Formats: sequence, C-alpha cells, structure tokens
Amino acid sequence: MLVWERPWALWLLVCLGVVLWRSLQKGAPIGRLLGTLEFWPREKVAGEERRRGIPPARWALVCAMGAAVLGMAGPAWQGEATDPPWRVIVDRSPSMGLASGSEGSRLGVALELLDSALDRGAARIFVAGDASTIEHRGERPPRDWVSSVPRPEPDWARFDQPRTIWLTDRMLGHAPVHACVVASGGGVVPGVVALDGQHELFFDGIASRLRPSGQGPQGVEVRGPASSQIVALARIWVESRGHRLTDEQPALLITCAMGPVAGAPEVQQIEQDGWSFSGHLIHPAEGRPWAWAQPSGLPAVAWSPGFVDVQLFELAPPAGDLGGLARSFGDLFDRALVPTGDVVALGERGAVGAGGVSGTFEGGAAARLGQDQRLPRILLAGLATCLGLLALILSRRSPL
Repeated sequence: MLVWERPWALWLLVCLGVVLWRSLQKGAPIGRLLGTLEFWPREKVAGEERRRGIPPARWALVCAMGAAVLGMAGPAWQGEATDPPWRVIVDRSPSMGLASGSEGSRLGVALELLDSALDRGAARIFVAGDASTIEHRGERPPRDWVSSVPRPEPDWARFDQPRTIWLTDRMLGHAPVHACVVASGGGVVPGVVALDGQHELFFDGIASRLRPSGQGPQGVEVRGPASSQIVALARIWVESRGHRLTDEQPALLITCAMGPVAGAPEVQQIEQDGWSFSGHLIHPAEGRPWAWAQPSGLPAVAWSPGFVDVQLFELAPPAGDLGGLARSFGDLFDRALVPTGDVVALGERGAVGAGGVSGTFEGGAAARLGQDQRLPRILLAGLATCLGLLALILSRRSPL
C-alpha cells in the first residue's frame, strides 16, 4: 500500500488545478472595429477566438510540477518487512568435532553462541564451507557435517558478504568487512593423531608417543592394470601399513586408469619431488587435484576422503627418484585414508584460544525497506525532470 510521509504537500495540487482552470477561461474581448472601419479580416478574428485550449508546453509544465509535488509529499510503500535468511558458513574441519565442555563439541558451543546472538525466529541456511553447493535450511546443520574425515577450512574471503555468519572454532586474525563471526574457542584436546594396522600415535596434550593400536587393520581396495607401477606401489603401501586388501566396504579405494585411449592422443607427463612418468590422460581425475598433467594442465591424480583417482595410463616405467615416488604416493594414501574412531590430526587438536561473537546481527529488513521507500521518490523526480525538459522544448514552438 502507498502511504505519504508529508500529505499536506498534496494540497499544492489544488493550485495546479486552478492554473489549468484559468487556462481554459476566455480572455478579454479582442478588438475588431474602430468606428465603422474593419481593421482585421474576419477569418483572422475568428481564428483568435477559437484559440482557447491549453498549449502542449503548458500541459508538460503542469505535469512536471505535479510529479514534483507528489515526490515532495514523500510516497513510500508500506508492506510486511520480511528479513532474508542468514547464510551460516560452517567450518567442517575435524577440529569442530572435538569435545568441548558440556555442549559436547566445539560445533555445539558455536551453535549455542549463534542462538544467543541471533533471533531464534530468523531463518537460517547452513552452508558447508568446504563445498558451498551443499546447503541445509533449519535451526541446526546435519549431524554428519562434522566428523574426523579430513576437510579443509573454508576460504573465508569468498564468504565476506552481508547477512552471512562464519561459524568456526577460533577468531580469525583478519576480521571480515561485511560478515559476522561466531567462534566456539577451545583448548588442547588429547587423542589419537595417526593410526596404522599395528600402532597408533597418541598426543597427550604435550607430546606424542607411539603405542600399540587398539583397532584392527583397515580395508583398502586397489583397482587397475597389473602392469601399473602405481598399483604396485599401492599394494606395497597397504602391506607396509598393516592394512588388508578387500573389495567389501573398504576405508580407501584406489583406482588407476585402465587401457589406453583410442587414436593417437598427446603424451602427457606428471612430475613431482624429483620423479616423473608419462602416459595418456584418460579423462581429468575427480576430487582434489594432487598432480597435473603437462602440457594439458588437467588434473591427472586427485583425491578425496576415502578415494584416490589416478587417470594417467602409464606408457613406461617412472623415471627419476623412485624413493621419492614411493614417499609421495605413500603420503597421498595416508591423507586419503578415512580415519576410524577418534583419529584427528595433530594440527587440529591444538588450542584455538577464547571464542566470541563479532559483527552486527540485525538491520537487514530496515535497510531494504529504506531502499523501497526511496524508489517512488526517485521515479517521480526523474519524471518531473523529463517533463520539464519536454515543456522547455515545446515552448520554443508555441508560447506557454
């Protein structure tokens, strides 16, 4: 509904009505005769009598003044002000799942702080910080969003936008310009930081020590041609870590490209840490890129938690430092292996300091309403300007 902030200004429209009414009135009689002589032809006098209408220039000027009066009266749209939902960017790195106080985890503490800072009636859309296409609408994110599965922290700079909240465990060194921050804080959390089939590395809060593993070996599945050097390295890694080869619900799946592609594709090469090997790129590897094929620049090896994808079909044995090759792929397989139980990397278990809340958690609807209120006035001001220019142009052809 349209309302007026200064309705008294509308009375000026009456003055414009008077101007129009006076424009329609016949003026003083035009003199025709002096004595008995006729000085003007009858056709010209009759034409002067019929010119009693409103000139186009005057119409344009009166309409311009009317638009200006309406704008001065302060029109505004009055309707229900509905705040858009808040986008809550969730840090899904393993540290958010660590135990913290009575709330169970750092994520739980952060959500309690969010509830105290934000109106419970405000709509929320939770966004996975490491995969922004994953969203969830509700009061809480899904329980499986935070676990010991290795996930990177969000690229916070991408999410520095109004009505956006960064939900994490530590106050960042660089404060956002537009977004708000909710951090749980937390101290050092002891626990297992690495695990193989026989031993585990336990961090007690000060130092790490090796002790016998309380868990059995994990299952790993390796798929690929028997001639592949990467397949051979993967099998050696499984044996050295004390895991077992299986095709039933493996904790890690390693796939290597099967067979060359048809035709004569360009030979690609990957090179890293003093070693290299060449072959045909079947298609870009899926997951987080780990090695790129040259000269195409496409990912030849990629990984994600529980999965390693090698898409370069080898044409010859690897060259260079074979020991470096084994270490590189061993580190890759260790990183991709999904931890079991409470295995969280040492870098995630450190103290993150005191938590807190920063930013402004209100004002979205008011700012948008202010823009809506200005729009009718801007439109009327533009209309008055255009009509005024039209009146000026028309006045050159006929008088006002």
